[in-house]
Amino acid sequence: MSKTNWQDPGSGEIRSTHMSGLQEAVGKIEQSIGIQAVSELDIPLSEVFISNDDRSRIYQAPEGQRNWLSSPAPVIKQNGVTITADFEIDYGGGAIIFNTPILETDIMTADVSHTSQVLNKQLSSEDYSTADKNKLAGIESEANKYILPETLPANMIIMSGTDIETKVIDIKQDLDSHLLDIEKHMADIQYLKVRGIRYNG
Repeated sequence: MSKTNWQDPGSGEIRSTHMSGLQEAVGKIEQSIGIQAVSELDIPLSEVFISNDDRSRIYQAPEGQRNWLSSPAPVIKQNGVTITADFEIDYGGGAIIFNTPILETDIMTADVSHTSQVLNKQLSSEDYSTADKNKLAGIESEANKYILPETLPANMIIMSGTDIETKVIDIKQDLDSHLLDIEKHMADIQYLKVRGIRYNG
């Protein structure tokens, strides 16, 4: 298994390259594990407080409802009315950033699809491919789901594994015996042909 050589910036500068690298890594993980997505309506967006001099500009979804998908496109609503201009979307952060601050009394919501955690699930240590998963998923639908009744009829024959093995051995011995007979007859026919005698057996 390969691993990125991440370098701890320590107390030094955190550059945009660090962030873009992390974003790419997260994207690869999401694609590799086939993470699920859910769609939700009217997710409340709360103001992200920066300072008293920078109010009513950044609004974000609650934890668990961030990490938005680009398709279908998020629908942003201001006081229940869809808006399409004067803001940009931070998909990863599940937020919108207005170019011009809005009123503190404005209510912001969003209709979005976002990645979702599957409860009570964790990654397996086994390396299953998509093809492997599809094969495993089809086993139950094709499996023989016959259940023996609690009371079996008297004429039903139940064979154990040992019984089956014994039967197979008996069949093989019978076949071997017949093959020996056939080989003997073939040898007799060949002998009679050499002697010029017609075989009537």
